[in-house]
Order: sequence, then structure tokens, then C-alpha cells
Amino acid sequence: MTTPHPSGNVAWVPGSGARVESFLDVDRRMLVVALPDGIRTKPGWYGDLLAEPQVTLENDAFTIEARAVLLEEGERDATLGRAAELDPALRRELADR
Repeated sequence: MTTPHPSGNVAWVPGSGARVESFLDVDRRMLVVALPDGIRTKPGWYGDLLAEPQVTLENDAFTIEARAVLLEEGERDATLGRAAELDPALRRELADR
């Protein structure tokens, strides 16, 4: 298990039971980022999320059910750039890649 993200935000991916350590509110949309895990080009939970896009997002203030949507390349790049502006930990992780 990874170190919890400082935001305290957690996303649960059904099917695999995977716990994704962080999500961000980017321009009023919740964003879960699938970065390579060091072994694969995408983390193991990514395929589960594509197959079953219902997720549970929770933090200290709320728990909500949501439906994941895969972003197209241009929108994905712009949204990821915006997320990196908002989250120093994500910005550092992206810079290390």
C-alpha cells in the first residue's frame, strides 16, 4: 500500500476493491489520475475502472458515488496540467517521470 495522499481523498474502485490514494476537484470535476506504477504503463485498477466505471469517492467532508469517464487525449492533457497546478504532490510525481 502506498503512503496516503496528504489531501485525505480516497477513491474506491469496485471489482478489484482497489483503493486509489487521491482524487482532485479540477474545475468542479473529480479527477482520479492513473499513473504508471513502476511495473506497468497503467496501474492494475485502471482496467477494472474501465470495465466497471462506478466509483466511491470519499474524504473527511463527503462520500459520493460517481461514474468514471475516460478523457480524450487533448482534454486529458489539459486536465492533468490543471491538476498538477493544484496539487504539488502530483506536480512532483509528474516531474519525476
